[in-house]
Amino acid sequence: PKFFILTCLLLNSHILAVGVDDFQKQTPPDLLSLNSRQKDNLGEVDFSHDALDLEFVTIGDSGNASDQTVGYHALGAVDYEYQIGKYEVTAKQYCDFLKAVASKHDPHGLYKTAMSTDQQAACIARMELPAGGYDYAPLVGRGKFPITYVSLYDAERYCNWLENGCPTSEQGKKIVAASTEHGAYLFKKVGDQEMVEFNPEAHYYLPQENEWVKAAYYKGKGKNSGYWNYPTQHNIAPCNGYGDRTNQANYKTPSILWQTKNDGITPVDCFNQSVGSYGTYDMGGNVAEWTSSLNASSLAIVRGGSWKSEYSIYGNNELMRTAPPKSYDPSEATNFIGFRVASSLVPTTQEPSKQERDGTTFPNQNQKDGTGDLITGVAFVVMGGATTGAIMGTLLAGQARQPEAILAVALIGVIIGAVTGVVLLIAGGGLVGAIKIINQLTDQ
Repeated sequence: PKFFILTCLLLNSHILAVGVDDFQKQTPPDLLSLNSRQKDNLGEVDFSHDALDLEFVTIGDSGNASDQTVGYHALGAVDYEYQIGKYEVTAKQYCDFLKAVASKHDPHGLYKTAMSTDQQAACIARMELPAGGYDYAPLVGRGKFPITYVSLYDAERYCNWLENGCPTSEQGKKIVAASTEHGAYLFKKVGDQEMVEFNPEAHYYLPQENEWVKAAYYKGKGKNSGYWNYPTQHNIAPCNGYGDRTNQANYKTPSILWQTKNDGITPVDCFNQSVGSYGTYDMGGNVAEWTSSLNASSLAIVRGGSWKSEYSIYGNNELMRTAPPKSYDPSEATNFIGFRVASSLVPTTQEPSKQERDGTTFPNQNQKDGTGDLITGVAFVVMGGATTGAIMGTLLAGQARQPEAILAVALIGVIIGAVTGVVLLIAGGGLVGAIKIINQLTDQ
């Protein structure tokens, strides 16, 4: 409601900073005893994407070759299919998470005050309720901003919540509390340190660097197709708000060559014509993205560049495939790092495109099975009618030796030929094809 959103904005400057409190310094005993695959405590979990407000694209071409650029660490080879988020996780989606797991208290600091106060990245308002606890809402016009001020641990806890079926307070406080601490990642305290163990059977997780690189840069359509320099299916640097609409990214471009239209975070669908080979958006610019890969110093690898990244005349800006990846402490949270979710759930059949769902085109297989048969049947009608009509017209008119009767007899022949054509239509499978197409049109 508008009143609720307005209230969020008015209270924005009076939001309480929770940060790291006493809840963060202790772990409930029942969470430590939970194994990452014990689903009994959470009931039946629906692992389909239907229950989630997330869109995924399939990354195919299993067994593709890695990037073999000289002097560059080979990446991008993945020998299995997987899915990855079409967009980065948005403020609205993260709000749903906070409302579910941080409405009473926020022991893990999943909400950061800067999410409401940073002018360039603010996208969430938190209200302290009179009866205790909190409510959250996206700031007006910023629900589609990619969420920032999330640490690697915050992103992993979000994946845990997805893995556990997105439980809410209606399912009980203990279940909600446990839903962030195990699933894809098992969190446990070892002394003063928080340790995280990945569950290889997870359905929702943060992509490894290899998976991220393939989804962003690999050209697809084969196992040796090569890699683009940028995740917009281009080898030249993107513009920002001007120029080729298929090659846009939100980052700092030089005013002499390109004008920078956006100075700050943009909605995830801002550049809806600049798409990657597999259908992803914003894998270059806007916000950089956490991966689950760590470097030799145990820092988390971040890929893609952000709205703060700058164009370089040396061709090594952070959006490029060959740019040295950045790395950060897993607990760090900034206004230029977000994340997108990967998934091991790959659909067995290709989802229809928007054009197919709208009825403006047919899938290729349906064209083959339906339209082709119909065309064959129509051809039989025309050929049968014309041939039969011509033969009968010639024979009967010739016998009568009355030229004025030729037209009438030929028309009768065409009618008889059409009946013959219908028989041939059925024999040729055209009727089946016609029924298929009618069914398709009525199903749209």
